Amino acid sequence: MTGEEPTTQQPKDCVVVGGGIHGTYVARELLDAGIEQDLLAVVDPHDELLASFRKKAHACGMAALRSSFVQHLGSEPFSLEKFATENSREHELVMTVDYPARPSLSLFLDHAESIIDSRGIDALHSQATVEAITRDGDRYCIETTTGQILSENVVLAIGRGGRYQYPEWADVEGLTSSSA
Repeated sequence: MTGEEPTTQQPKDCVVVGGGIHGTYVARELLDAGIEQDLLAVVDPHDELLASFRKKAHACGMAALRSSFVQHLGSEPFSLEKFATENSREHELVMTVDYPARPSLSLFLDHAESIIDSRGIDALHSQATVEAITRDGDRYCIETTTGQILSENVVLAIGRGGRYQYPEWADVEGLTSSSA
């Protein structure tokens, strides 16, 4: 399904723009809250979820993240620590003074993959770039490089990536006022 979103697809309840840590976390939260898988999409231009994060983490030589309590994709704050214990990888939790253990990058990425796999989030990934978002009656029209997606809701889960926080095409005032 990755990269193949037909223009005539079923309208979505929610489209998450961005397949990084935040977008993947939001998708997992929405699935856990009961949104049906076929009513959710994650649009990201990379060939896999978290690809941009992986590339940047490796480029800067990141060995560990700041905190397993803060940085995880699970539904519970200690889900990454639980993952480490269940997989005999506690040694990859670097202890700190007066702060939660720091997970190794490898442990975090494996934990993230287990969440993505267990929830089927990778099947929601549409490999495309969003070019515009407009209002079409009571829905949003998300124009991508592979077609158009209609959705009741849109979550912008995009990082800075060398750009402003909002893409040039985003009508921030229009998005904010029409969703309020």
